[in-house]
Amino acid sequence: MKKFLFIVNPIAGGGKGLAAATRVSSVIGKNYCEIISTKKQGDATKIARQHAAHFENVIAVGGDGTLNEVAQGILHENVKLGILPAGSGNALALSLKYPTSLDEIAQVFLSQKTKLIDVGKVNSHIFLNTFGIGFDAHVANIFQKSKRGLWSYIQIALKEMPFYKSFPIIINNEKYQAVLVNVTNSGQFGNNFYISKSSKIDDGILELCIIQKFSVPDIALHGFSFLQKGIQSSSQAINKRGKRFLIKSPALLPAHCDGEPFKDKHFEINILPKSLQILIP
Repeated sequence: MKKFLFIVNPIAGGGKGLAAATRVSSVIGKNYCEIISTKKQGDATKIARQHAAHFENVIAVGGDGTLNEVAQGILHENVKLGILPAGSGNALALSLKYPTSLDEIAQVFLSQKTKLIDVGKVNSHIFLNTFGIGFDAHVANIFQKSKRGLWSYIQIALKEMPFYKSFPIIINNEKYQAVLVNVTNSGQFGNNFYISKSSKIDDGILELCIIQKFSVPDIALHGFSFLQKGIQSSSQAINKRGKRFLIKSPALLPAHCDGEPFKDKHFEINILPKSLQILIP
């Protein structure tokens, strides 16, 4: 049995993922590793599911979307998940304080130190970091078709923000008007931009943040610094904590799990406590 399977998104990080996987596998020892590249969306889940029984560790090489797909394929399996970050945001790697040096990441994998983390579930989807409805999902959808990178994301967000209208929504039988609803597990969007800095990935609790409207003073006075503090600190935020949320909308709404967009009217959100074993520094 080979010990490490690297599942690589070949377009992540401008195509640097495969080179990174090759480098890390050479440090570990190529006889202990296998590298498989994905060809289309959804492949990472299929590859992980098909090969999980034959490896002790499955390494996701790419961004948070690739990591999400790999996690879906090994959820509840007796296999360890590792992260070789090569995406735009790398939210979970940042939350877990993964090193940036490839040689140091190889040592993380070799150390075999692990942690059981929670996983969020929305209908048939899962999320490790965040689930969002509304504006951030709208931006995620545009971003997925655009040039990758932090500044590209910021430019899209600033361009779209003045035109994005609020929508009616029901959360656990309470009515709200919102431009954005976000449920967080790890607390991060990525790039050390936060929804909630108080979120813990292993406490069995999800944090929900409703932004009722965009606050011009928040943006004008603080710029993106409030994202580093957490959008829950916005003057327009309503914050809740819980293990289950039921969200309903009269119309289809843009949504995303870890940046991967979809649409729906009804969202049943639960937490799966300590359901994923992950390699940590």
